[in-house]
Amino acid sequence: MLYPAAKVVLIDPAVPNKLLLIFRAVNGSGGYEAAGGRIEADFAAATAENFEMCAIREIKEEVGVDVELITYLGSYSFFWNIKANTCSCCVVFLGKIIGGTINNHNPDLTELPFECRWVDAADIINDLIPVRNNHSGLKQLLIKAAKIVKYTHDKTSAIV
Repeated sequence: MLYPAAKVVLIDPAVPNKLLLIFRAVNGSGGYEAAGGRIEADFAAATAENFEMCAIREIKEEVGVDVELITYLGSYSFFWNIKANTCSCCVVFLGKIIGGTINNHNPDLTELPFECRWVDAADIINDLIPVRNNHSGLKQLLIKAAKIVKYTHDKTSAIV
């Protein structure tokens, strides 16, 4: 089974130089990933969300916040640990939190639990945090997001 999905690396201007990611422990090994999930489709009505709609909805459901999508970062894929012969192909956005309150756990009890955590952009750039090892291509996208955040913050700080 192949699932298209949308993920978001979250930022908040009130929390400079940090990215909000989710941390999941699977079979005793933990790692970070972007929050998000699968596109919802109504096959009877032949309608489906686009990636942007999915990203905004999933962040509200999983993390509890409203998000403004800033830019597309790229895509990656992963094979599921909890369901054989299942793969997700994910598009990833950088998004700014614009409202709501961060949940510190996954409200969907059918999925593996996770915890929302702020991660320093420099730690991502310097490869100091574990990224889910089955998420092929995710590490490069997190580094890209961290560099955008760090550059934007450093440039803004220099002007002020």
